[in-house]
Order: sequence, then structure tokens, then C-alpha cells
Amino acid sequence: MVDAQKAAPKKAGWFLYVVLALILFMVYSCVRPKSVEEDGASSVLDAKSACLTAINKLLKDPGSEKMDQIAAWPYSMTGPSILNMTVQIRSKNSFGAYVPATFGCEAHQFQGAWSAYKVVPLTN
Repeated sequence: MVDAQKAAPKKAGWFLYVVLALILFMVYSCVRPKSVEEDGASSVLDAKSACLTAINKLLKDPGSEKMDQIAAWPYSMTGPSILNMTVQIRSKNSFGAYVPATFGCEAHQFQGAWSAYKVVPLTN
């Protein structure tokens, strides 16, 4: 009878460890930031949109940009939440003519939101 009483707490102890491990795993998977690969194409489009917003602030006539499809912009990942991309647009210059311009943009994801960390004009 004494052996049966000692065995019951050991079984309950293992069960509690398993339940605790499952709870910790679920909390971690909900809290940790997703990488770009896990978020998929919508996350990349959000990063590209953040870069376009930052580029608009550098233009002589903001909002005058004409571009190819935003989804066609080439990009590369340099970290789990960092994208580097090259953006080619046509925008108005000081004389009102549309001229091509190329920008390099580095976007970072922080707490699910993308922002343009660095935007560099590659052509004048």
C-alpha cells in the first residue's frame, strides 16, 4: 500500500512537467517574431510599401512616382527581419519632366511593423 501511494505523486509530477512544457511552447510560438519566410509575400509587400513611403519623402514632387509593379522589385534578406531592395521609379524633377531614379532601401521589421531603416539614392 505504501508503494502505491509513492507511485501516484511521481505520475502526477511527470504529467505536470509535460503540461508545463506544452504551455511554454505555445506561449513562445505566439510571442516570438516571425521571419520573413514564415510571414510570406504579404510581409514582403509591407516592407516594400514602407520603402516607397520613405522614398516619396525624398522626391522633389512627392506622389509623382511612376513604377513597375511593386511585387517585381528585387530584394534580398540579410537577417530574419531585414530586407534590402533596389527600387526603380520614374518621378518628376524640378522642370516637371519624368526621369528615372534608382534607390536602395533597407527595411526592418519590429513588433510586426515594417519601417524603412535606410534609403539611399543610387542615381541622380
